[in-house]
Amino acid sequence: MARFELSPCCIHLVCTSLNKIVAYSLINEKERKCFECTENKKPLPEKIEKHHNGQQGAQKETEPKETILEEKRQEDEAEEKVEVHQDKTKSRDDAAAGDSENDGHSCSGVILAHSFSPSSRYYAVCDDFKQLSIFDTTTWSKINTRFVRKRSTSIAFNHAEEMVYIGDKSGDVYRFSVKNEEDEGTLVLGHVSMLLDLVISPDDKYILTADRDEKIRVSHLPNCYNIECFCLGHTDLVSKIAILPKEQDMLVSGSADASLRFWKYTSGQELCRLSLKQIEETTRPTVLCIRCSRKSNYVAILLEKYKGVKIFEYDRVGDVLDARLVASLETCVEPWDIAFDEEDHLWVFKPQQNEIITVYEFYMQENILKLKPTSLKEGNQIIKIKEKVNNDWSIFKESLKVESLYINLHKKCQDNTKDWQRRKELKIKGKLHTAPEQTEEMSACKKLKVDEVSTMLKEESVQS
Repeated sequence: MARFELSPCCIHLVCTSLNKIVAYSLINEKERKCFECTENKKPLPEKIEKHHNGQQGAQKETEPKETILEEKRQEDEAEEKVEVHQDKTKSRDDAAAGDSENDGHSCSGVILAHSFSPSSRYYAVCDDFKQLSIFDTTTWSKINTRFVRKRSTSIAFNHAEEMVYIGDKSGDVYRFSVKNEEDEGTLVLGHVSMLLDLVISPDDKYILTADRDEKIRVSHLPNCYNIECFCLGHTDLVSKIAILPKEQDMLVSGSADASLRFWKYTSGQELCRLSLKQIEETTRPTVLCIRCSRKSNYVAILLEKYKGVKIFEYDRVGDVLDARLVASLETCVEPWDIAFDEEDHLWVFKPQQNEIITVYEFYMQENILKLKPTSLKEGNQIIKIKEKVNNDWSIFKESLKVESLYINLHKKCQDNTKDWQRRKELKIKGKLHTAPEQTEEMSACKKLKVDEVSTMLKEESVQS
């Protein structure tokens, strides 16, 4: 599935499709960058030579013993570090190969997670080569590339833009330095089940993580072992979470239980719950995407197997929050992604040739909120971007057959009560049929025993 993301400052538009990244500038119409995720195998550090030539060896002989011993000790430590590094690299490569063999997954560089930093200065992406790549968006040059332990599912920068946090399929979260390439990652927290999404609070005090076991965990930063609370209530996997830009102590979450919930995440209190299940539907749709407007109180979501976008509006008075469905945008295909820009326009990205991007604006008609395509003048920057993206259809169409991540993560409920009841009825009927036969057998056995006893008594009397 192709993914699209507007940078927070609406300077860049990044589109990803399988292992390709295409970056467009919303300021400079000529700027377009295209990258491909490839495996990066770093060469192992060479061993430090003890003596480069005979002169150094002769020079050492004239030095004091203490100096020679100290230098020898330093050389031994350097050799040990090189050997440890080689062992780590070898074990990492072996583990990667083992993972690929165990899960039957062939690495091809598919992009698993990506995100802009809050100021749009940096862009980070994780692929299925287990690589974390960080770009500087001013020149779109790659700052560094590092390896992660497991395949990633989510990624987020802190607001100081010093650290980037990676959540993976094993439920762990690792912290990496943005600029320090030598930082191999620090484990900060772990879930028992697969981690699906994570966000950082605007004040960098909390990290919020959502997993497959219906939990949303709120942990302190940087000491994530200190848990503030849990937001509990979902009955299936929590697919997406987002902090409301205008209410920064509020969280909105989407789940596979077909509900959208609003929380005060510092206390774990649920403030509002909305059902997303349609009356005519028998299945519960999963929330695939949550986008919040920075200008208004709108929250837009995408649902699994739903051809359209649902728009909700929330109002808060103190600790009381009310949310409601205010508009539904119907599309002819299931959208790939959505985004709000600074002018409160809704960008919809869909798998439709010659119309990949459609930009909508809100308007009121008879006190009902509606959406319509924006009326753009010839030469508008948005029109030029749309044309560029449409020209890259050959890149994005490769994602048409990619399935959703959540297809194989749903809980499988098996109702065996009817089968148990049927087997119980058959068992009862079988007992009833065999009951007369069993009573006849029991009476015959009793009769034989009585005859045997009477015969024995008679023999004893005769002998006496």
